[in-house]
Amino acid sequence: MVPHAGHGSVSAPADRNRHADCLHYLERPLTFLLGGKSSTASGYEMTSVYASTSPTWFASLRALSITPTEVAFWRPSDVQAQRISAGEPWLFKEWGAPQLLGYGRYVEYETTTPSAIWERFGLASGAGSLADLVADITAARRKTTFGDTSIGNVVLSNFTTFDPPVPLTAVGLNNLPVPFRYVPEGSQALALVSPPSLDWAPPLPARRKELRSEVFARNTGHVAHVRKMYGGLCQVTGEPVLGGIGGNLTQIHHIDFLYQGGADHHSNMMSLSPDWHALAHAPSTKFDWAKLEFVVDGCRYGLRLNRHLEPRAS
Repeated sequence: MVPHAGHGSVSAPADRNRHADCLHYLERPLTFLLGGKSSTASGYEMTSVYASTSPTWFASLRALSITPTEVAFWRPSDVQAQRISAGEPWLFKEWGAPQLLGYGRYVEYETTTPSAIWERFGLASGAGSLADLVADITAARRKTTFGDTSIGNVVLSNFTTFDPPVPLTAVGLNNLPVPFRYVPEGSQALALVSPPSLDWAPPLPARRKELRSEVFARNTGHVAHVRKMYGGLCQVTGEPVLGGIGGNLTQIHHIDFLYQGGADHHSNMMSLSPDWHALAHAPSTKFDWAKLEFVVDGCRYGLRLNRHLEPRAS
């Protein structure tokens, strides 16, 4: 089968305990995950796909005077790679030849039609006209194709060419008996791919979608009461958020979570800074009602301000 391709050229947060022996820094490396994981020469891990690519499609895109922001790597059938994520490399393996032509970065997968691809991508579809695109897809599918035939499409950015093409044997890849495969762990193919940068994704208008959700109807009167009681001060730190330059930026936290049956009452509420509110919801955080202290990874943080909470059994 003849799939088709893309285009272009080559402190972590810290939680400070009041006690000197509890100073924790959480640090996680930024990792790009793609499918099967491989390590590049620059040290980050990714999963990548290499897919059969029409040399005609690739040559058409490469010949464009201006590299499109996005290209349509159309698929003869609606079969997609499930494990690849946005920003990860999609390598172009030339159909009928054991070599890599280049790569693009995965943006999204869509089920679409030839007419919709041409309307959205035009020459970035790798064809000179809608008729040419339909003819190319017909040849790949080996059955009659129309403008409204359902097919798949991989949207790619950062179309990049390898000059010269790279033999599969040079990077430890096998030839493709199927439309695509994940790059196996340990392959040198990803050493050819530049590390992802912040501009890999094209600037696109924000998309709208309709969401339906169910939320708790909060007791706004009790929330306002607690906010007024502490006047913009965090009960843990005893300080206003950012020194008070933005006014009262504290948030009201339900100590026993509402979704776990906690009361929507001021006796179950406290005034916290946004940082402490986020930490209060962290999986490792517990609240000791008997001592009115937060317990975070074994370290205890008491309240510097308390004008309404009563200790009770946890």
